[in-house]
Amino acid sequence: MEHGQPLVYVCPPAGWALAPLFEALPNTGEEHLATLVLAPEAGDVLDTANALHTSSSPPPSRRIHPLTGLARTERLLRAGAIDTLVATPADVLYLVQRAALKADQLQRLVVLWPETMATVGCLDDAEAILGDAANAQRIIATIDESAVADFIERHARRAPTAVLSRIPKDGVHDVQFAVVEPHARVPAARAALDILGATTALVWDPVDGAKWTKLEDSDLALISETDATHVDMVIASDLPSVEALAAFSEFADGVLVFVRASQVAYLTRIASTTKPLRLPGHTDRVRSEAERLREEVRKQLEHGDLSIALLAIEPLLEEYDPALIAAAALSGRREPAPDREIAHIPAQADGATWTKLFVTAGHRDRIGAREIVGAILGTVGIERTDVGQIDVKESFSLVEIRPEVADQAIRCLTGEKIGGRRVTVRLDRHEPSEKPRSGRADR
Repeated sequence: MEHGQPLVYVCPPAGWALAPLFEALPNTGEEHLATLVLAPEAGDVLDTANALHTSSSPPPSRRIHPLTGLARTERLLRAGAIDTLVATPADVLYLVQRAALKADQLQRLVVLWPETMATVGCLDDAEAILGDAANAQRIIATIDESAVADFIERHARRAPTAVLSRIPKDGVHDVQFAVVEPHARVPAARAALDILGATTALVWDPVDGAKWTKLEDSDLALISETDATHVDMVIASDLPSVEALAAFSEFADGVLVFVRASQVAYLTRIASTTKPLRLPGHTDRVRSEAERLREEVRKQLEHGDLSIALLAIEPLLEEYDPALIAAAALSGRREPAPDREIAHIPAQADGATWTKLFVTAGHRDRIGAREIVGAILGTVGIERTDVGQIDVKESFSLVEIRPEVADQAIRCLTGEKIGGRRVTVRLDRHEPSEKPRSGRADR
C-alpha cells in the first residue's frame, strides 16, 4: 500500500471491519481530497465513517467525511476541507458533474463490497468512477473475492489479498437476528432482553462499548468480557465476523445479532441457522398512541368542561351511536391530511425553515402522502409539526422536514418499506422550483 499498489481486502460488510485497513493506509498529507471510499448504500456510508471516527486507533490527521448532504459536501470539497470522502457512487457522480470532485486527481480509491453494489444496482456507477480515476491506487473490500473475480480482474489485476475474515464452508452457530438501525440498538437491546427473558448477557460492540452504559438502570446484569464464564445471551450490536460468532458459542446459550437489512445475507452465510426476532415496531407504537389518547379522554371526562361539546353533539345523538360520535371527533383531531398529490402540514408560527428529502417511492408504487406521513411518524418517532409539505411524484416523493431531524429521518427511513416498497431517503438534489437538474441529479 505504501507504494500505491492495488489490494484486495476480504472482510464482513461492516464498518468496524475496515478500521484495520484504514489504520494501515499511509497518510498522504494532501490539502485536498486524496482518498475516495465508495459504499453501496447510505447506511454503509454512515456505518463506515462512524467506525473510522470512533476506532481505537483512528487514521492520524485524516479528515474523514461521510456524504450525507450534497450541498455541504460540495462546499467542503471546494474549500479543501476533506481528504477522505465516504459516499455512494451516485452521489460521487453528481459531484463529478458539478466539478466539485475531480476523479483523475484521486490518489486512492476504495471500493466497498462490489457484490452488494451489484445487488442494489450501483455497480455500473462505481465502474464509471473507476474508469475516470485511472491513476488512483485501487483497494477493493469484498465479502468473497471469488464472487467478484471479473471485477477484480478489471480493476485490481493480480492484486495481493489480505484477509480479515472469510466465509466458512459451514455455518458456525445458530443465531437470532433483528434488523435495527445503529442509532436505535441500545433501546432495541432492552426490548429484546425483555422478550427473550435473559438475566445475564454480554454485549459485543466492536466500535463503541461506552454507549451500553445506558442499560445499567435495567434489571440486566451486564458481565464484562474478562469476567464472562457463561451467560444466557450474547448481544452482537453489529454484524460479527466468523471468528467472533464462534467465540460467542463458547460461553453463551444464545446469540442475538443486530444488523442492517443489507447485512442479513452475509449473516445467513456464516451462521448455521438464522431466526428473525420481532421487536416492537410500528404496530406497537400505534397501540401505545391509542393508549395515550384514551388517557387524554379520561382526563377530559374527569376534569374538563364538556358543556359546549355536549351542546354541539346533542342533535347527533338522535342520528348516530354515541361511540361512533366520539370516535369521529377523535379521528377528526388526529387523522393525517387527506391523501392528495400534495399534502401540507402547516409550519408553526416560529419562522422555521424546511429541509427537503428525496424518497425513492411515488405514485407508481401505489403510495400517497398519507402512507409517507404514517411511515415518518411511526418509524422516525417525530411530531407531525416536524413534517411539512409532501409532494408525491410518479417515481419519487419530496418531503419537507425540520432541518434538526433530517439526519434522523434519513437514517430511520432508509431501508424501511413504505406501501410495500423498500425505500432510500437522502437530501434532495433539486432546485427549489422543483425542476430537476440535468444529468444525474434526478437519480
